Amino acid sequence: MKNCMFRRHQLILIATALLLLSWPQPSVRADFLEVRVPGSNLTIVLEGRVQKGRTVRLSHKFGTLYFDNNDVTEVYEVPTNTTLFGRMAAKARANKDADALFEAAKWALKHALLHQFYQGIEQTLDIDPDHPAALRAKALKEQIDVPLPESDEEEERLRRILNRPNFNVERSNHFILLHDTNPAGEMLKIAGARRRPPRAKERLRLLEDVYETFLFMFIVEGVEIDIPQERLQVLLFKENQDYLDFSKSLNPALASAVGFWDPTRNVSVFYDNATDELYQAVQESMEKLQEQKEQAVRTRSRAAKTIVRNTNTLQVMFSAAQERSDIKVVTHEATHQLAGNTGLLPRHVRIPNWAHEGLATYFEAPAEATWSGVGAVNKDRLDKYRALAEDVDHSNIDFIVTDQIFMLAGSHNARLHAYGQAWALTHFLMENHFPEFVKYYALLAQMPPDITLNPEVLLEIFDRAFGEDRKTMTMEWRAYMRGLKTDFEIATEKEKEDDE
Repeated sequence: MKNCMFRRHQLILIATALLLLSWPQPSVRADFLEVRVPGSNLTIVLEGRVQKGRTVRLSHKFGTLYFDNNDVTEVYEVPTNTTLFGRMAAKARANKDADALFEAAKWALKHALLHQFYQGIEQTLDIDPDHPAALRAKALKEQIDVPLPESDEEEERLRRILNRPNFNVERSNHFILLHDTNPAGEMLKIAGARRRPPRAKERLRLLEDVYETFLFMFIVEGVEIDIPQERLQVLLFKENQDYLDFSKSLNPALASAVGFWDPTRNVSVFYDNATDELYQAVQESMEKLQEQKEQAVRTRSRAAKTIVRNTNTLQVMFSAAQERSDIKVVTHEATHQLAGNTGLLPRHVRIPNWAHEGLATYFEAPAEATWSGVGAVNKDRLDKYRALAEDVDHSNIDFIVTDQIFMLAGSHNARLHAYGQAWALTHFLMENHFPEFVKYYALLAQMPPDITLNPEVLLEIFDRAFGEDRKTMTMEWRAYMRGLKTDFEIATEKEKEDDE
């Protein structure tokens, strides 16, 4: 029995590591530490400030960790995105180049540095007070800094969707959220750890980040979109089972969704992922390890140092994995909701799956304890694209833009591959054919709500936006994807080059 229990804990710990590994690597923000997972042969990458000595110290958002040098396989020292922005902005200011400074601001926006983006806009206007794009950004900033007016009707409307009086209401500038999550924040029992905000407030903060970034991404490029005049509606369930019951009451197909936006009711729906079965099992293991850690410290066990170190490491891994999961689903579904409420992909129009999901996955950029921004290369989506890249029958522009890749996906795994292809094509078009892509979105938005989305109609719309030479575009897309790398791959390759 003890052996079974031990094996169960080992499997749970390895599952924790796999959870962390299953999300894309974070954007370059600090040092990357590659370290062995306690109790396994797996290695993971953690991000923070690294100090080397007799032991390796990692200052992480969730606390300070210590590792034996033998457990550390690699340390990558890279500049932070804030530093990189500072260099670009300083050079532009020295040359009094307003356009270069504005480009630096846009770079900051794409890398989720909203504060630096606003700095760059102000500095652009210091050099050129009439810079049109910077003026558009400043006007939008002034508009969204003012909270939307509160009303009893907005809360009543949301409560009619849920019909659960025990849910509490929280508001931010642009969102209204009903939830039954714990109003208190949590704090890990690790040196240097800070208390995390309550789950509802944490969710609203992330939603606001996505809101601002989404609007600015299009406004600074001169794309006209509607600014929502009412708070966007959100539901957050504490318990996974309650979420499932509600989801299936709307549509049985939502049973497998980890979050969703319902365009009919115009509400985004989430649950606290710490309540699903896998996370609960891992949490139970963490609690047992915490008890062992405290007992080892009390009894001054000879193994105390190792137990404390391993427990702290796994607790940080678990918290980081949980937060990355939050970020992934929230950025994805909030993008759907924003596209549907800004006129970009109106919710009353039948939009092909590839267009909606491609846009959502383009904005879906999970990172450790924060959002890494827009268009960061998503390792999971990239792997799914590569898995089908040589299958020319299913990985080609015609098959994707006619939405057959989604309509013919007969399994969950097939849909994951469809997401990978939609993400890859969207990434290519966003980065290389942005004006044409915006025109394509506009053509979709103009379709009658009752139109049948057959392949002929969808190809005609695509050709009107991009031209009819899809063969050449396919070759260009393939070449682009062959050179695409994650931020982590780019950073570590550069660090190795600097060492040579």
